[in-house]
Amino acid sequence: MSRRKINTALISVFYKDGLEPIVRELHCQGVQILSTGGTQSFIDGVGIPVTAVEALTS
Repeated sequence: MSRRKINTALISVFYKDGLEPIVRELHCQGVQILSTGGTQSFIDGVGIPVTAVEALTS
């Protein structure tokens, strides 16, 4: 079975526990991260580039 490369991930979670290593790995794999509100603030706060969903929809 062939694997498809993930290019973009939309992340929006209520509980941020354990989120940092996930977004770090996605970033290391070259995945563009999209997010909303508090999740976006959290990801930005740990130094990972993140694009606001609102920036794409407005």
